Parts: sequence; C-alpha cells; structure tokens
Amino acid sequence: MTLLRTLTAALAIIACPCTRAATLVVDTSIDAPLGACVGAVANDCSLRGAIATANATPGADSIVFDLPLADPGYQADTQHWRIEAASGLPGITDALAIDGFTQPGAAPNSNPLDAGIAHTLKIELRGPGTAADGLTAYAALSVRGLVLNQWRRAIFQFNPGPNVVEGNYIGTDVSGRIAMPNGTGITIGGDVRVGGSDPAQGNVIAANRDYGLSNQYALLSVRIQGNIIGAAADLSAVPGRQDFGMYLLDARDTLIGGAAAGEGNVLSGNGFSAIAVSASNFQSAGALPYLRVHGNRIGSIRDDRALGNGHASGYPAILLSLGGYCRAWIGGSAPGEGNAIVHNANAGVAIGSCWGAPILGNIFHGNGGAAIDLAGSNAFDGATPNDADDADANGSDPNVAAGGNRFQNFPILTLPAGFLPSGGNSVTLDYTLDSLPGNSSYPITVQFHRAGCGGGSAELLAQDEIDEINAQQPLQFTLDAGANVLPLTLTATDALGNTSEFGPVFGETLFADGLEQDPASFSAGSCH
Repeated sequence: MTLLRTLTAALAIIACPCTRAATLVVDTSIDAPLGACVGAVANDCSLRGAIATANATPGADSIVFDLPLADPGYQADTQHWRIEAASGLPGITDALAIDGFTQPGAAPNSNPLDAGIAHTLKIELRGPGTAADGLTAYAALSVRGLVLNQWRRAIFQFNPGPNVVEGNYIGTDVSGRIAMPNGTGITIGGDVRVGGSDPAQGNVIAANRDYGLSNQYALLSVRIQGNIIGAAADLSAVPGRQDFGMYLLDARDTLIGGAAAGEGNVLSGNGFSAIAVSASNFQSAGALPYLRVHGNRIGSIRDDRALGNGHASGYPAILLSLGGYCRAWIGGSAPGEGNAIVHNANAGVAIGSCWGAPILGNIFHGNGGAAIDLAGSNAFDGATPNDADDADANGSDPNVAAGGNRFQNFPILTLPAGFLPSGGNSVTLDYTLDSLPGNSSYPITVQFHRAGCGGGSAELLAQDEIDEINAQQPLQFTLDAGANVLPLTLTATDALGNTSEFGPVFGETLFADGLEQDPASFSAGSCH
C-alpha cells in the first residue's frame, strides 16, 4: 500500500499542469501572435501572443512591457508606443494582470483629483473600430497604465472577478484630452474596482460614444472611485460626446465615490445622465442599500466651474428609473457623504417608479430643472405639488405608490411677520407637514437648508424629527444659523427613506442679468 501511494503521488506530480505563473514581457507592437515571450530574444512577444500564452499557462500571469525606441509602433511626437490591432484581441480565460506602467518612462498620477489626472502613459491599445472588443475577460483581470481607444468595448468583464481597472485613459488619446472614442469604455461585471482613492489609481473615462461604464455580467461588488468620467484629464473641457457616464441595469452592492478623501469621482460633461440605473423590478426591501452615491462632483470641475451633464438631451444628472424599492442612497448624513450636484441641464436627481431613496446632505445649485424631481412613470416634469394627507404615498402598502419616493410631501414653512427682507441669524419657524401616518412612515426627518441659487441646497443648517404622535400638527423650530438664515428651503424624509422634493424657497432674490456689482445692494438672502 505504501508503494502504491508513492507511485500515485509521483504520477500526479508528473501529470500536474502546475506551471508557475508567468511574467510575459511584450517587446514588439506587431499585431501578429508572437508568443514565445521568454529569454532575451528580441521581438518575440506581442500583446496578442502574450495573451494567448497566458491563457495556456495555469496560474495568475502578468503581462509587462519593454518596447524599444526602434519599434515600428513608436510615436515620436508623443513619445509613446501604439499597438494597433486589426481584429479583436484573444479572450482572456485565465487570471491575468496587464501593467502598462512597466514600460520605461511611464508613471502614474500624483495630483489630487481636483487638479486633474496626469498619468504619463506609454502604451496605447488602438482597436479597428466598432466591430471588435479589446480586452475581453472570462477570468479575473487587472488592467493598469494603458490608453484604450477605438474599440466596440475597450474592456469587457464577463467573469465573477475580482477585476481591477486603474490608472488608464479610456476613450481618449495619450494626453487624455483628445477624443478617440470607444463604443463603451468598460462593461463591468462581477466583483470590480474601477479607480481607487490613491491618485495613481484614477481613470479618465471620456468621449466614448455610448457609455463610459455599463454592466453586462451580474454585479457582485462594485467600487468606482477617484475617476474622471466625461471630462478631459486636465478638467479643462469635454473631449467628445459620451452619452452616459454610467448606465447600469443592476447596481448590486455598488459604491460610486465614497466619504473618505480621494474616493469621490468627477462626473461632468456627459451628454445624457452622469449616472443612470434602470431595471424592471429592483430588489425587495433590506437593511443595506444596493447603490450608494457619496462624495462626488457631478456637473462641475474644480472651483465650482460649470461642466454640466445632460446638455445633449435634457436628461437628469442622476436618474433612478426602477420598479420596487430603489435601495439607493444619494449623499448621506455622515461627513463627506454629500455630493455636489450642480450646473446640470435638467434635474439634479430624478426618481421614477421606485421608492426608498434617501437624498441627504447634497449641494444643489444652478441646475436647469428641479434639484429633486419625483415622477410617475418616469415623466420628469419639475415640481410636484403636495396632495392632501399625502394620499398618493400609502405607507402601509408601498406597492400602490404613485411615483418616485411615493411622492412624499414637502414641509410648508411660515416665517414670522416682518422677517423679510431684512432677515437675521436666528428665527423661530412655524411649519407643517401634511402626511397622515397611514400614508407615510414615521418618524419623519425635516431638514432646513440654506437654499441654493436656482433651487436646492447650498448648505444643511439643521434638522428636526416628527414623531407619529405629532403628525399633521403645527410645529415650531428655532433655527440658529450663525449667519443669515435666508434663503431657506425644507425637505422631508420618512422612516423608509423617501425624501421629498424641496419646498418653496423663502428669501431668494435672483439677479438674472448678473450686472449687479455692489454687494451692499443685495438684500438679505439674495442669490447673485
């Protein structure tokens, strides 16, 4: 028996395809399938050949680059190498990491995101156009330090992951400023991280014809952080038309941005929506949201300069077009969770056909439509008036809800006589919320916002909570803002996370012609 076991073990070792994971050095831009990739032989390893060799080599392989100046793909004017494919690259069937930062002279960005993303990229993968996909992954894939352009789908992840995409320019030239569009930048799937909180990890995903990111394979865990999506790498302009920054048919455990430093994205300059999530019937209620959107700049670039979304279409900047529970958080009450949703062509956030989407702690101003637009059947038509008793928002049976966030009513505010226009730093306010307990879930949180010019919130000043015992009752709240409380607007969010639209703005004086130069001429609480 001992001899049999020994022979069996020896045969297993001989038969085992346990080749150590390989590091394959691409040394030519030629598109032929040159896959030797060993030793010091020149021009024996193309990207096409390296992928095929990696597929045949069990284990998590790596592809690195060392192309010489004499290579035919060297672009002297930009000092980078172009690998131009005549057809789609081989599908990736075994775990693989492709690292363009290994090419001599390449270097990742070190700027904070507000200063733009300034990678020095040396390897460009250019496709033959809309007929072919670039890096198609049926196994876990990590891609960093590349320029990917002129593909149908530059990166297509069709696997459970983990997948990583960081430090790339996707849809532009090597500068990150000139459009070289793909159809879709990244089709995400499984467990995936796009970008990251380190400045070296951010991607520029811009100028793609349809989507910067979309999803095909079932999502498991998605982190999209520290990227520029829609704008040029230096945040100077829009390099080319990209319809949607992100279009997701599923948003399972999806975090877009984050509360910590460096996690937020810049989602600006997209022709339609920055973020759109659509599904016929989203998941049932649960403790955790499926989609979290925190800490992003949506519609502007540094110093609050306008670069809005939706100017090719009139679409809202964030669109949730779902059925059932939204299970989505837009912003939040913790430090860093709020988004700046500004300067967009239409609504800031539009909720249609789903409920349970708290919209908290965000800054809204300068949007062409309502800051928050609750709609029925995705007909985004601006402000929705309150209804008696909030009857179109049945709290006991949310399935009969008439529209987004169950058309939660907004609070009605009364200022003391004589408070306008002089204003003041502190005031006792009277307000009511017409929402019967049978039609909304209590307690309800009422937030007092310093209004943003053109509607929305420039700052959260304070909040109050209404218990069911005080439902429908006239209420008072003393607001001490530390500065002029005006202009002022209110929102309500019920216990199931249904946030209302913003109520009417009190104390706003809008100077539309922009000619007023003397600050002393502005009345208290004015926008200018």
